[in-house]
Amino acid sequence: SVRQGRYGDQFKNQWLLFAYDNRSTRQIPLECDRIVDTLVKEDRLILLLARKGKHSLVETTDLVQWKTHPIAPQFKQPLSVEYADGTYYLGLTDGTGLAAIAAGD
Repeated sequence: SVRQGRYGDQFKNQWLLFAYDNRSTRQIPLECDRIVDTLVKEDRLILLLARKGKHSLVETTDLVQWKTHPIAPQFKQPLSVEYADGTYYLGLTDGTGLAAIAAGD
């Protein structure tokens, strides 16, 4: 991808998330190489993240407290995430769909 404009060089090759509270904007720290997918569902933001060849789901309801759910390495290259009725659904590159009940919901 090509980044142009005022901030192109400052944010080169980074995946960033920002929060705005009607007064100011702040950067949300993410420890990832890539944001694979995003989902806003019910009262939560869920991100599918990739870091050093590993994947995880992270979720928050307030952009302050985050829960991390590592994805087992045998599930290669997840592409998408869905959430419904306390269950996460992952779509993999080979077309496989996986479901897992969210612990503690």
